[in-house]
Amino acid sequence: MDRRFLTANGAVTGGGWLARALGLVGGVAVMAALALVSVVAAGVLLVTGGVVWGVIWWKTRYLRRAMREAASGGQQYASTDWRAQAHRGASEDSEHVVLEGDFIREVEEPENTHGH
Repeated sequence: MDRRFLTANGAVTGGGWLARALGLVGGVAVMAALALVSVVAAGVLLVTGGVVWGVIWWKTRYLRRAMREAASGGQQYASTDWRAQAHRGASEDSEHVVLEGDFIREVEEPENTHGH
């Protein structure tokens, strides 16, 4: 079987063993490069998706908490502002406010601590 082809200008191109070997090596190299690009693209998409999901999850945590309280019969807040919710949740006579585990208190130092 003759594996020669005619080109548009009438020249005959051959298909020798060297040309076929180079074609095979080139094809394998292209396929490997495409596989590498797809793996990198998948990794970038997974990391980006995870970051976006994490940011959305973090930004909506107060809304989810308010929804859970409303569903369980707790006090429902019209506002989703977390500072307003924290101050509404504090007792009227309390001088301390706890936000996310941080204790906020202003302490006034006595003027005469050493008895002078």
